[in-house]
Amino acid sequence: QIIVADLDNDGKNNLLVTASQSGFSPSVIVCLNPDNGSEISKYWHTGIPLFLLHKDLDGDGMEEIVFGGENNGLQRAILVVLDHRAITGYSPTDDEHRPQGKLLGTEKFYIVFPRSDLARFSRVQRNRTNDLRLVENGIEIHIVESLHDDTQYGPIFQFDNALRCIGITEEDLFATYHHKLETEGKLTKKLDAQYYEDLRQGVQYWDGDKFVKEPTMNKRYIEAIRSSESSDSQDSQAVR
Repeated sequence: QIIVADLDNDGKNNLLVTASQSGFSPSVIVCLNPDNGSEISKYWHTGIPLFLLHKDLDGDGMEEIVFGGENNGLQRAILVVLDHRAITGYSPTDDEHRPQGKLLGTEKFYIVFPRSDLARFSRVQRNRTNDLRLVENGIEIHIVESLHDDTQYGPIFQFDNALRCIGITEEDLFATYHHKLETEGKLTKKLDAQYYEDLRQGVQYWDGDKFVKEPTMNKRYIEAIRSSESSDSQDSQAVR
């Protein structure tokens, strides 16, 4: 996938490219100089980044990079927000997939999703991102379980522009299949308000060291941006 866009609104295009191995891990997002193709920075991820999109989420005039997908190490569907000024390091993962000598990444947000009760019928031990949409007031992401009959069902999680999970939409096919399994006595939970609230509460955010339930920005991103802004300020003063 390729993004060519003026992400920082300075009149010059930014160029980002993703590449992945056939085994889906690791993948890499590379920020390139659009004039000569030289590498500026790169970010490694355990699993394929899907639906690479861009949007100014916080209204600061610069567009963030947004992607969904799955993390093969954590075995969870993910939603990630990157700032092109801080595309470095490696995604959170388990010990088996952690590369030697690489630092943890500077994702602005790294979010993992809980599995639904359809997980017991899944042919793989993880959920995945089936679709990602940028909407006027935030992001909608469809998270599914891949079932033994090769069908995929799951709810749609809704986030506002501050990356708070504000609700879950009942996806029709998921609801129909869930009700079928309830009728057959294979599931005991009902698709009521509490069911979806429990799923919403299961969304977790990477704080730079661990996953937490509260909407949280990665502290390593905050440190990287502060360092970059301090360096830019010193350079500006030196020019004067």
